[in-house]
Amino acid sequence: MAFFSRSSRLFKRLLRGDESALDRLFEIHSGEVFEAILKFTKSERTSKSILKEVFRHIWENRDAFKSYKSFRACLDDVIMDQVFDHLVKVASDKKLQKEVWNNIQAWKLTKYEKPVIIDKQREFISSSIQTESLGHQLLAKLSTMEG
Repeated sequence: MAFFSRSSRLFKRLLRGDESALDRLFEIHSGEVFEAILKFTKSERTSKSILKEVFRHIWENRDAFKSYKSFRACLDDVIMDQVFDHLVKVASDKKLQKEVWNNIQAWKLTKYEKPVIIDKQREFISSSIQTESLGHQLLAKLSTMEG
């Protein structure tokens, strides 16, 4: 509960123009905001850029957020607006579309396929080691690779 009341107090200070409150809110919330954005973009670089834009937008338009009851509500709205703006840009730019597609493919490989590939590599190594001559060859190769 203290976490939310601290953010609430900081949000009120931010609305009055206290830049140090913005800095502190960024410190508190930037990790979770980054993760939320990353779910949409699948790009760390793009997510960092949007993260900065979210907090810049809140600061520059703080008067427009005076009706918000909580920083969380304000943050959620701005995150969605900024991600939507990014997706609109992507929709109209073939180069960005390709970049997004590549990010999605890399993310899928990391999240889903990489563990499968690693398991297959482990199976291969295990079955190779079971055969003594192949095992010796594999161990020799591995030992030269480590050094």
